[in-house]
Amino acid sequence: MPSGSGGVGAIYFDSSGEVVEYQKLLSGTSMNCGGGRTYWNTWVTCEENGTIGRIFEVDPIARTSTLTVLGDDGSQNSGRGSNFESMAFDNRSPESPDFYVTTDSDRGEILRF
Repeated sequence: MPSGSGGVGAIYFDSSGEVVEYQKLLSGTSMNCGGGRTYWNTWVTCEENGTIGRIFEVDPIARTSTLTVLGDDGSQNSGRGSNFESMAFDNRSPESPDFYVTTDSDRGEILRF
C-alpha cells in the first residue's frame, strides 16, 4: 500500500440495520494498526509507521479526526512517533483516566499516559 493511503472510515446504519452511508473520517495515514474505543465513544487509531507513527482520535458522531500528541513522560517515544499497535484505557477514576499504548516491537512496550 502506498504511503499515506490509509485511514479510518465509518459505516452508518438505520434502525433496521441497513447501511445508509459510508464516510472516510481520516485519511493520509500509513499502516494503520489496531486501536481502541474511548469511554466517551470515539475511536483511537494507531499508526505503525516507524519513527513517524501517530495516534489519531476519530469521532464518528461529529465526523472529525484529531491528531493525539502523547504526553512527555520521559520515555523514548513521548511526543514523537513510533510503531503504535493498540490503545486501552483505565477509567476507574473518570476525572483522570490512564491511557495505555502498545508498540509493535521486540520489547513489547506498554506506554502509560
